[in-house]
Amino acid sequence: MKKKILFLQSEIHNYHISLLKEIVDTYGYNIIVIYKDKNTQTPYVPPKLDGVEFIGKSSFDDFKALKSYVLRLELVLIRTSGWMDKEYLRISRGLKKRKNIVVAVSDTQWKNNFKQTLGAFLIGRYIKNSFSKIMVAGPYQFEYARRIGFSKKDILFNNLSADTNVYDTIKIDNDYSKTILYVGNLEEVKGTHILLEAWSSLKEKNGWKLELIGQGKFFNYTIAPDIVYRGYLENIEIHDAMKSSGFLILPSKREQWGVVMHEATLSGLPIICSDEVGAIPYFLISGYNGFTFQTGNVKDLADKLEFILNLKEEEIRQMKKNSLSLGHRITTPISAASLMSAIIS
Repeated sequence: MKKKILFLQSEIHNYHISLLKEIVDTYGYNIIVIYKDKNTQTPYVPPKLDGVEFIGKSSFDDFKALKSYVLRLELVLIRTSGWMDKEYLRISRGLKKRKNIVVAVSDTQWKNNFKQTLGAFLIGRYIKNSFSKIMVAGPYQFEYARRIGFSKKDILFNNLSADTNVYDTIKIDNDYSKTILYVGNLEEVKGTHILLEAWSSLKEKNGWKLELIGQGKFFNYTIAPDIVYRGYLENIEIHDAMKSSGFLILPSKREQWGVVMHEATLSGLPIICSDEVGAIPYFLISGYNGFTFQTGNVKDLADKLEFILNLKEEEIRQMKKNSLSLGHRITTPISAASLMSAIIS
């Protein structure tokens, strides 16, 4: 029986699909994905993929049935989406004891607050001993992995990549619309209300508009001629919108990583974001391809927006080129190779 790779997944997103395809096509393994298919924040129905079997977690009657199924599999690698799912954690711990290679993936930033410090002290060792390695998104997440006990040699990078099969801009168009683009859920945690308040406070917008892609509480919240709500769009439609816009805005109050920032750089789009966003070290250099503002600070955001709206066209075109140059720091093949290095090494 051919050995397989198992993904113990919370939610599934578009960028997971490209990762799965890359592993199957490049490394020749079949993959089983057990995923949370009920009560998810972003419901997603995975497509049919050659070499990949998707199994909704709800199809198992109980934990015993799930564990029994997994233990019957011949596995070469297990990839577990963190440790928040206690059933996945118990299974991962059991598989590691059986000498399987089990990789936890994490996008959690180290905040150096009391809750994290206490958690690292109380359960860090248990988490560390449940996995062979941990795969993190970037440097903020690396620090968290170290704090809970993982050695440097057991920490892999490049956990999260945009789908570089879709977001594959090669050349920057000289023409762009005067559009500040937002992509994501229109919810408080994403800072949508902060963005709308800051935008509405600007007296002169020099022909620019704000365009929001996504659904949520703040859809059609503020009505104005220079605010456009587009609702839900498919990946390829989002990529087209990014290529033709002037700037991406990511005003999140909490954002562990932010794949949308990677998608923006791959589309040649400059960025303005809150200083909370975890992907900043990879995809944003202030003044080079965008700017940051103080998280939750409406005035600071408004000031940065006003500055952007008064940039010269040649300055924005240069920032678009600069963004594209940062986009290929991580790609789908690089992310897949980083995961597979756990068994190749």
